[in-house]
Amino acid sequence: TYTMLMSYASEALAWICIFLTWVGLIGASVGCWMLRTDTLMLLAEQIASGMSGEDLLPTETQAQHQMIGCVASGALAILYSCSIWCYWGDLQTAIDVIDASSDFLADTYRIIWTPVIHFIMQTVVLFVWLGAMGCIVSMNDITPSNVIPQMKNLEWRTDVQYMAFFMFFGLLWLMALLDYLNRFIIICSASTYYFNNKRSETETQQPASVRKAWHIAYLNHMGSIAVGAFIIAVIRLIKYTLVFMM
Repeated sequence: TYTMLMSYASEALAWICIFLTWVGLIGASVGCWMLRTDTLMLLAEQIASGMSGEDLLPTETQAQHQMIGCVASGALAILYSCSIWCYWGDLQTAIDVIDASSDFLADTYRIIWTPVIHFIMQTVVLFVWLGAMGCIVSMNDITPSNVIPQMKNLEWRTDVQYMAFFMFFGLLWLMALLDYLNRFIIICSASTYYFNNKRSETETQQPASVRKAWHIAYLNHMGSIAVGAFIIAVIRLIKYTLVFMM
């Protein structure tokens, strides 16, 4: 019953917004048309007594601009209304998806810890990588600068450049792996939430199997996710290489 009432309320709100849009456009059009009539022009001339006819030309020009703006706004409103009418089913589907996602998050608070834990893991990997990268950079030929005191000149060796390149690719791979592990766990938890409630014959909502999603991600599909993260890392490496070359 609550879902049906929310659906009817959303439809009513959408139609009210469309109705108010059309009322506003019609009112603005009528106002601009009245501004173009001789009665208001004479009234403006009486108020502006002592002014020549040429001084009233800006008011007429302004009315023309307002009329053009009103016609353009009306055309845009017609296109907007047509798009809403044509994609009304897709709009209802999007509302249902948002409603289902809200129910999932409201009934599964512990899923919030999944991105937090993976963010902490990514932070640890980044700091460890920075330390390892510093050790690799120190393997280059370092000479003191003759211009700035305490400044060092770094001359990259070819083998160290290859090591730094593979280190950078490894960082991209690990970051992508942790990112998509996080996404896989959330997707798997949402799937278990859907199927648990689909099979349930009671009115109460069944919780999602977040622990099972972690088990599936790290024990059953770790290799598949790692291969996908490898492809993503290769694409990002090509992207960053082209950006650096440009």
